[in-house]
Amino acid sequence: MREMTPATYNTGMLTVLIVRWLLTGLVVLGSTSSVAHAVESGHSAIWYDPDRSGEGWVLEILEENRAVAYWYTYDDEGNQRWLVGAGQVFEDEDGTHVNLPELFVASGGQFGAQFDPDDVVLELVGKAAFRFKNCNEGLVDFEAFGTTGQTPLTRLTRTMGAGCSTRNGIPGQPVEPYAGESGSWFDLTHSGEGFTLHWLANGLAVVYWFTYDEEGNQVWLFGVGEERGGEIIFFDDLLRPQGARFGEAFDPADVELVPWGQMSMALGCDDGTMSYASTFPEFGFGGQNLSRLTQLLKPQCPYEKPVFTDLYDVTWTEIPIESDAGDGFTNPEAQSIADDGTIVGFVWVPGGTRGVMWRPELGEWVLMGELVIASGAPIRISPDATTVIANEQIVAGDVPYLPATWQDTAGWEVLPDTIFFKQLLNGVSESHTAVVGTGSERSVPGSYPWVWTSDKGTRELAKNGTIRGGSPVAVSNDGSRVLGYRPRRGANPITPEFFAVIWENDEDPITLRDEYGAELGLSRTCNADCSVTTGSNQTLFLPQHPSFGQAWYWTEFAGVRYMGSLPGAILSVSFPYIPSDTTADGTLVVGSYAIQEPGTTNQLSSRAFIWTEAAGIVSVSTMLEELGIGDDDWDDMFGLSVTSDGRKILLTGMRSNFFYEPLERRAVVLELTPIEQ
Repeated sequence: MREMTPATYNTGMLTVLIVRWLLTGLVVLGSTSSVAHAVESGHSAIWYDPDRSGEGWVLEILEENRAVAYWYTYDDEGNQRWLVGAGQVFEDEDGTHVNLPELFVASGGQFGAQFDPDDVVLELVGKAAFRFKNCNEGLVDFEAFGTTGQTPLTRLTRTMGAGCSTRNGIPGQPVEPYAGESGSWFDLTHSGEGFTLHWLANGLAVVYWFTYDEEGNQVWLFGVGEERGGEIIFFDDLLRPQGARFGEAFDPADVELVPWGQMSMALGCDDGTMSYASTFPEFGFGGQNLSRLTQLLKPQCPYEKPVFTDLYDVTWTEIPIESDAGDGFTNPEAQSIADDGTIVGFVWVPGGTRGVMWRPELGEWVLMGELVIASGAPIRISPDATTVIANEQIVAGDVPYLPATWQDTAGWEVLPDTIFFKQLLNGVSESHTAVVGTGSERSVPGSYPWVWTSDKGTRELAKNGTIRGGSPVAVSNDGSRVLGYRPRRGANPITPEFFAVIWENDEDPITLRDEYGAELGLSRTCNADCSVTTGSNQTLFLPQHPSFGQAWYWTEFAGVRYMGSLPGAILSVSFPYIPSDTTADGTLVVGSYAIQEPGTTNQLSSRAFIWTEAAGIVSVSTMLEELGIGDDDWDDMFGLSVTSDGRKILLTGMRSNFFYEPLERRAVVLELTPIEQ
């Protein structure tokens, strides 16, 4: 590191100093760190060392590889101190890093109406450089006030729409049009103090106000706010931390969070206003007219939701449905796809329904052994295409039927460690390490939910008191979370009501409800850890519900959200939208929705949909028509299966036909290739 010589600047133009560094070349700060991860827009966030809670950094990644950072900390006596620096993203042999060749401390300004930018004095006190291990971890090398050090950093906030997530977005964390307001703001007449505001992925906003007291000493305030009453952001509790010491003397137990007052902000893309009211008489109340100082690299302002085809190139590959292997079968029904494009399904042959497989390198369907499988139960292939699971066919008499797994080397083998006389497979985890279904005993009527894992075998899921029953349909890889539904007698004694539940760590099932208190209807699928679960409709027929008929998704952090609606969808059927599968991370969902289709066999048909948080719900048929690929020669089209990485989607269904012709099945693979952003 080069020697740092303290210097002072007798100017109030702190913002000019930032702009100067944004427009000029910079000197690189050296580092011996082995942390190497590309700096990206998603690193715009608040960072801190968990062992030093009470101080930290606000980092903003800007266009043209520029960056601004604010260090909120304390001096040697426990008074507040803040430093600011502007820099650039550099690349060296260890990867990219953010270099801040100069850090400044400002003093001399007076709070409120007495503020004069000419009173502000800037002192050059240090420098810093950031490197990142990933999107959530990094470190900062710094030199300041004669102290040199390296601090590990952990992400404290996730800025809405900034990045560090898949292009599909984060389920339950939509990017709102106002997300682009994130950045630094200041009053043109108050150059030398200002604000950095970040909209967070959870819909809240966090603000830091870097200012002074009436004696010209540094003050920094922070608060978390929300939008209420239109476009105004309310920060009900601004806090003024104090008491801790700089450097090695820092102790988080010394930090005292002193309530300071309230603030509100109304922002656009370029300007806005703020007002404040402090509980301390020396600060009083007032307001400022704000102008934008920095715009984050992402998101733009105003933010506009991307179109799905802006995120991916889409290709269409028809899978032949006839067999070329001489096995004497035709019209197989495709059900599940592995990451390499291998597909499994079933076909009816003399003697019963059998499993079939189509491998891309062979280009033909082949039978998977002699096991007669139940066509009403799922058949699923693992992401690595090594394992298939299905259910034995129901057989009359006392012959049990149980789930069975298939592998190339062993063929079909019945699932071990079963506890019921009959166990019907309903769902499989993404990794094929956990299985769920319903079971029945030889002499006891009823159907009971169970979960199987390789380490614990089969166990019955917990029940409320003495009430048994329910249908689990999806399970996390470790078997700790199970998604399903339970029935109860409804207003119509013939038709039961179904409501979605989650079994968590063998506890009693929890009923899922949305923000309006409505019970959710049939559960359908979940991702690898079931942190994102999906389902259809509400339990009761509620035409007045604002999301009536829509597919829903639940996340443990955001609760219940709805996927939206598509033109032409028929809401009068039992399940207008049916999610069928999700990616391992839960960011992409495929399914089907009902449409009116005059001239088809039943006048009512299904079409496939794709959903992501980033692009919303998309009709596959409409997308293909706009792209000019594929065809619409379908009586029904189902979005049935998606690979764990979301790169391939299996469409299945039947070809359009006249009433007197037999149905002909179809299978198509849509391949999604990410478009460089």
